[in-house]
Amino acid sequence: ECFRVVMDERERLVSDRLTTPVTQAMYDALISFYYNLDPGSWPQQLDRCNAGKYEECAASFDKYVFAQGESYRVL
Repeated sequence: ECFRVVMDERERLVSDRLTTPVTQAMYDALISFYYNLDPGSWPQQLDRCNAGKYEECAASFDKYVFAQGESYRVL
């Protein structure tokens, strides 16, 4: 139940901040991505999407593959 509450919150936040059309897959990826982040650290990806810079948005996800200073491609 906690998972559903957090996912619903993240979905609302993305929906409220996303101002440009995206595919369902892009929308789902944003929701999944932001599920794992503090909402205060988000705006860059959404700003890129809202500016139509979809490739930059996708490339920026690569910054989030580190844990304890080491790169983990599975993150």
